[in-house]
Amino acid sequence: MSYLSYRLAMVSLLAIFSVLSVSLPTIALGESKLPLKQLAEVTTTKQTGKVYTKAGKIERHLSAAEIKALLLKSIPNVKIKEIVQMPQFGGLYWVTLDDFSNLFVSPDGKEFILGQHFGIDSNGKLSNLSESKQRIQQFQLVSAIPQNEMIIFPATDKKGKNIKSDKWIIVFTDIDCGYCRKLHNEIDDFTSAGIEVRYIFFPRTGLNTESYNKAVNVWCAEDQQAAMTTAKAGLPVAVKKCKNPVKSQFEVGVKSGVTGTPTIWTYNGKRIGGYVPLAKMLNIMQS
Repeated sequence: MSYLSYRLAMVSLLAIFSVLSVSLPTIALGESKLPLKQLAEVTTTKQTGKVYTKAGKIERHLSAAEIKALLLKSIPNVKIKEIVQMPQFGGLYWVTLDDFSNLFVSPDGKEFILGQHFGIDSNGKLSNLSESKQRIQQFQLVSAIPQNEMIIFPATDKKGKNIKSDKWIIVFTDIDCGYCRKLHNEIDDFTSAGIEVRYIFFPRTGLNTESYNKAVNVWCAEDQQAAMTTAKAGLPVAVKKCKNPVKSQFEVGVKSGVTGTPTIWTYNGKRIGGYVPLAKMLNIMQS
């Protein structure tokens, strides 16, 4: 590693560790009943789940279930998505919350750091492991939406006949979004290239707004594809009310970090923020 790379890595590490450290309540473990000989042996055993001495006290690594119980007790309304132990950091627990933020909890459950997990490869290159994990979890959340709750434009062959394709994109769209309309104007290019387009609504103005109502009208239309194309052209769609997934789709968008439209997920987990033409989309899919 060059001196410059070393200095950059050090600066990056300082930024990484400039995070919030919080002490959690202590879990009482009681007094030790171990004979002195056994106590001395326990002192040298610091593996997960083993009791050991520190500063004259008996302590132990908590289990994932105990860490979860402690956090639920200490942080009001916290929702925990996943807890994974990190042996490379002495048993530190990586806790992912429902909003995909990260806590790193000490093995004894007494402290945690709110921040992100970075990796450094042999060339000194930094990678945000928290962000990579977050993207995977967001993709799982979005791709779990049933296809019967999407408006789908199937891939087509050269003759324009619908075909099954293993290449698809999920598009969070807003009826009134200019770049969403630009993308929809080119939808035939995408489908004829063998890409299935799956629409999910994300009215940027929020629930129960004009854009939200337009999305409901499109969903409730007899011909959803035709209604989508009409609405994307800026033309009115007949007002209709029916049971619809627009609210739940919007909530998935918020939860998965959508802040603008179009937001696109490819079949292989790539996330694209904004409009891209077909050629660039194909390059992203293959990269």
